[in-house]
Amino acid sequence: MKTPIFLSRILSFSLVTLGSAALLSSASGQVLHEALVKKVETSMQQTPNFAVAGPKDKRWDPLEWLEIEVELDVDSKAPTKIIPEITATFYLALPNKSGNASGNVMLTDRITFVNIRAHSGKAYLIAYVNPDTLTRFTGEEKAKENDILSAGVEIEGAGLSIAKRDKMMGSTKAGAWWKEVTYPREQGMILTKGKTPFALLWFDRYPQTRDDR
Repeated sequence: MKTPIFLSRILSFSLVTLGSAALLSSASGQVLHEALVKKVETSMQQTPNFAVAGPKDKRWDPLEWLEIEVELDVDSKAPTKIIPEITATFYLALPNKSGNASGNVMLTDRITFVNIRAHSGKAYLIAYVNPDTLTRFTGEEKAKENDILSAGVEIEGAGLSIAKRDKMMGSTKAGAWWKEVTYPREQGMILTKGKTPFALLWFDRYPQTRDDR
């Protein structure tokens, strides 16, 4: 009488083990892509001036936008070599001279990029900060490169390998400083390219974002 019970327990254990292995196999099967941060760079870009027909031209003084570009090393096992989406959380440290404030401030926003091509092994993400935002915090009429304390990014996405999690983040300097500082945080000020005057430029270099499709 004990033998059937014993066999039943072995069978149950085997089924549980096989089920767990199947789940693990299924989960690992979802890792189709890799994206690693190679470089984060900032630069100042003057507001572009486009010639258009129709409205009367107006005189204006071009201002300086902050551009944050992230270079990625990418790979995909998908037949299309397309990574469906990568969400980048941007961090920007600025001196805070607004009002009676003192010290520094951190701007942070999440942007989801879609349909990232992995054919060449390289991909680029882009974000911008409005000149008026820069003036508000830096106190400079036209902010300059050295007014920026540091810019950083962390990336994530469905199907992305996390085997090299420490390489899925990067910054212009000071490593993952956003995890250490206690600066006041401001959101909604790091913009997608589609929400800036640069929307029509370098269209094939950067993937679209979810909000701008």
